[in-house]
Amino acid sequence: MKIQTSDKILHILEVFPGSREELPKIDSRFNILRNPLAKAILKEETLETFAAKTGIDAETAAEKLNELADKSVETE
Repeated sequence: MKIQTSDKILHILEVFPGSREELPKIDSRFNILRNPLAKAILKEETLETFAAKTGIDAETAAEKLNELADKSVETE
């Protein structure tokens, strides 16, 4: 599965469990994902809507997540 900007953040976190730790490495504004309330806050957020609210480039974040996902598949 390729991550797209239209994917919900919670779905990304479920499909790629390591993304919760990797997203803040891409941009520190993703640190909110480490908050226990993140699940409730981000319930309907897509990567694109979250990016728009925080000023993160959604395309870049999706590309970097896909690179990380590809690397994790290669090492399995």
